[in-house]
Amino acid sequence: MDGKSLVENRYCMEIERIISDQAETPTEDTELHPYEKGDILVWDPHGSGRYLAAYQVIAVTEKTVQMREIEFDSDGQPEKDNFKQGEKTIRRKPYVNFITNQWEIRGADNKDLKKLAKKEDDENAESDI
Repeated sequence: MDGKSLVENRYCMEIERIISDQAETPTEDTELHPYEKGDILVWDPHGSGRYLAAYQVIAVTEKTVQMREIEFDSDGQPEKDNFKQGEKTIRRKPYVNFITNQWEIRGADNKDLKKLAKKEDDENAESDI
């Protein structure tokens, strides 16, 4: 070569803005957990709708949730206020999953529990004819 250095030309895109998800991510320090007294929490490890365990929230504080395991009806749905005999109250601290950025809570034996969607009241489901 003749002593000249080789110069590469590369096209670069300019950064217009930085998108951050920090504003949308719940944090344990600034946001209260979404669990309320009377909520039903279920363990559905396969996501099939066949619940293997269910708990009812009986008390909440700013940082903890107290729950007890409940029975299922004949259709396999959790029965509210029908607590299993001999089951003790469990106290857990909800946390934000750092992968999904969603609130989670664990039951007995570290079962990942999900909040069961509330059904609409029968009065709200009726239509005006």
